[in-house]
Amino acid sequence: MSRTLTPKIFCRMKTAMALAAACALLMAAPSALQARVVTVAGSTVNVRQGASTDTVAVSKVNLGQIFGCCGAEANWTKIKLENGNLGYIRNDLLMGYDGLQVTGSLVRVRQTPSLSGAILTKIQKGTVLTVLDHQNGWFKVQFPGGVGWVSGEYSKLVSPVVLKSTETSTGAAGNGNALVPGEDAGTSDHSPAESGVAPTTEEISADTGSGILSGKIVVVDPGHSNTSSYGAVDPGTTGVISGIKEKDINLDISLKLRVLLESMGATVIMTHTGETSMTLYDRAAVANDAHADLFISIHSNSAAKQSYAGHTTYFFAPLNNALLAAQRDSRLRAAQTVQAALVKAGGRANLGIKENNYVVIRETVCPSILVEAAFLSNPDEDLLLSSGAYRYRLAQGLANGIRQFLSAS
Repeated sequence: MSRTLTPKIFCRMKTAMALAAACALLMAAPSALQARVVTVAGSTVNVRQGASTDTVAVSKVNLGQIFGCCGAEANWTKIKLENGNLGYIRNDLLMGYDGLQVTGSLVRVRQTPSLSGAILTKIQKGTVLTVLDHQNGWFKVQFPGGVGWVSGEYSKLVSPVVLKSTETSTGAAGNGNALVPGEDAGTSDHSPAESGVAPTTEEISADTGSGILSGKIVVVDPGHSNTSSYGAVDPGTTGVISGIKEKDINLDISLKLRVLLESMGATVIMTHTGETSMTLYDRAAVANDAHADLFISIHSNSAAKQSYAGHTTYFFAPLNNALLAAQRDSRLRAAQTVQAALVKAGGRANLGIKENNYVVIRETVCPSILVEAAFLSNPDEDLLLSSGAYRYRLAQGLANGIRQFLSAS
């Protein structure tokens, strides 16, 4: 039986088709997502029912596990677990990726994530594809002829994306989630007991004695990210291979360090959590206003020669500056202690401690250090710094060094 479409029915069909097309576009290119695939950067991490630490933990995942992104909400990423259930993980415990590089000589792209899937095409070694999803050891990718699946055995994730982490807290003290005035607001869920097991954090590998740093105030300063009057952002240096921006590396290490220090009972104040209009003098003032016990500025190094590599920690306490000279022993000990722990965790060359007149460690009135985590200009260290797991190790080393220094102060 035929049926004539009335204008009203035709209009409804057009609306439905438009909505379906819009949904298809959103599924194909999830522009709201900060990354399409994420890896776990903490040793043991809670997956929560909602985008808040107030919601129940539905599962736990481990360092290095890979998941496809199903959505993003504030500073949380929604993932699909292997059992098909959905859950949320905090962004500072993840690393995102947008690219997949073929490592096999000639790798098959299949229609489904299985060796029995029909072969759609073959991709040459070294080709970088846009990664869309991950499922049971297979990556969904976009190639010139369409979309298909590549085995994880013959590929590796590239094009790292540091996921955004935003907060709402303001002020100089409190629960460690403080922001300086003028930062963009968002949601804050950085709980010191996020693992749900006693007073530890989502990750458990650092020496996180319960309350060992209670009463201590640490100001953490992610290097660079300053905005200019015409809107440009200072990225610092960039990775010689990865192209990743130093400001993103610095921020990610800083956020991981904050979680670790808070799990030890410290009050942690971030000078910023993203782009900031603060001057270097403003950053130092955050520590001075908070009467901090330690200020640490986190950077990634660069040199003209790619062979330069290793970890360095700077301090400043000249004898011609009465205030800083009086702190020379404590500033030197802070640099020595943190440098030793950083080298132990990072495993690269020990370039030692150095004294330099950097604004942020000169203008602070508390013990202050500036850390150069590793060299983005060195190919090996660039690849290490591009790894969320390695940045996590660096944060652990910094946390252990800070713990040793402050618990002996």
